[in-house]
Amino acid sequence: MPATPNLIIANLDDNTSYMQPRIAFLQVLFLAFFAFSVSAQTVSSELVTPFLYKNDNAWSRSYEGNINGIHDIILSLDSNGDDCWGTLQYKKSKVTLNVEGVVDGTKLLLNETDFLGRKTGNIAGLITPDAITADWSNNNNTIGARLSLNAIIPEKENAISRSPSQWVRAFEGTHRDRKVYLILQSDPQKPLMANFYFPEEPRTYTGEAVYEEENNSLHIALADENRKDGGVIKINYVSPDSLYCIYQNSSGYNKFFSLKRSFSIDPGLFEYASYASSYYAAFPLVNGEDHFNEIIMEVVNGWSENAHQHYSSIVWELTQPKPEHRNAIRGYIWFNVDFLSEDLISGSLTYSNTWDRDYKVFSFNYHFGQQKLLDRYDIIEKNSGYGQYVQKLILEDLAKRPFNEDLHYFNWVKRQDFDYFNIRKEGLVFRTNYSPIYGTQEVTIPYTKLKRFFKKNNPIKAIAK
Repeated sequence: MPATPNLIIANLDDNTSYMQPRIAFLQVLFLAFFAFSVSAQTVSSELVTPFLYKNDNAWSRSYEGNINGIHDIILSLDSNGDDCWGTLQYKKSKVTLNVEGVVDGTKLLLNETDFLGRKTGNIAGLITPDAITADWSNNNNTIGARLSLNAIIPEKENAISRSPSQWVRAFEGTHRDRKVYLILQSDPQKPLMANFYFPEEPRTYTGEAVYEEENNSLHIALADENRKDGGVIKINYVSPDSLYCIYQNSSGYNKFFSLKRSFSIDPGLFEYASYASSYYAAFPLVNGEDHFNEIIMEVVNGWSENAHQHYSSIVWELTQPKPEHRNAIRGYIWFNVDFLSEDLISGSLTYSNTWDRDYKVFSFNYHFGQQKLLDRYDIIEKNSGYGQYVQKLILEDLAKRPFNEDLHYFNWVKRQDFDYFNIRKEGLVFRTNYSPIYGTQEVTIPYTKLKRFFKKNNPIKAIAK
């Protein structure tokens, strides 16, 4: 087995001290960012049906929906019963591409071409008068996406585009007079995720929620950060604000309890897509918490400027875009929430893109009552020996993990500083930067092992009791 890596616990203040709130408008930034795509192509919102004779199998339809649950589009098609042709238009940027292919019963095959007639992609899926579900790929099949569209009926022609299904819901309850916490987080690009804290364990487990249609319930297989089995929880909806739960722990014992919704977040969202580029940002904004929202927007806008600078450096190459440029420039911001209550929100933002390998992470622990982004010295006494102690506990935890024997993992993790921390009900979570191979590795240190370093009147006293 390789030797245990020597880690350095970085200063956790680094991510929290630099901000002076300033809100820029993402819409303005990215309309400028991607403006070349609109001006470079002919935009047409009408489609003329060129039938030269009457054909009972002919039809003309428009469908609206999204790509990967994010980018809103309109697909307009005409058909003579065998062949079909039309346009695919991004609703926000107005960039329009041509499509042409065949329809065979419910099977749909389309070639996508740009305004110069060059092939830029493929669409294959199922079509009915009511809906289209299909897969899109670029011309050389290196990038893929999912199309979900519904037919536009006349009274919906001017309807506002529907938002992606993204939200965070926190629930609380009790079992034997002790608090139980559940966070459900929905993201159109990921499965429904759950964070579950049960006091008799006590630890936070995570898992993907599977919807069981026959009984309108969620089934979640749970695990800890070491991938150790945490049992299964089955959630039955009583109402949007009330859940009935059965938790079967890893020993097979069933626990029954009810949960009530305690807090909700409907995130701030921004998306933009055009011929060569797409950008999607989802970030937590809390109603009535302007200071927190300003801090988050400061980070999001800074990362967005990075995308803008990259575009500015290559814009001359894209004034005459080619098929290989189709959807080649992509940027993403996503977030996770570890703990959410009336007093505190704890989580992280992550930024990635297609032009460099530098994943960026911003970890936040914000106290609503104090209107403050917390750092470790709000909780821990300075010069207490805390850093060396936490480093020792992280090393001990990593040594127990089965994949520590993987040499590639070992070499990667020994370079990590675990300099991101978050607050959970049971303890502080220390994390690495995000890796496209290993994801984010985390180690949780229980409060029972940290309380001797705490300040007497620290702001998480009620959570850590």
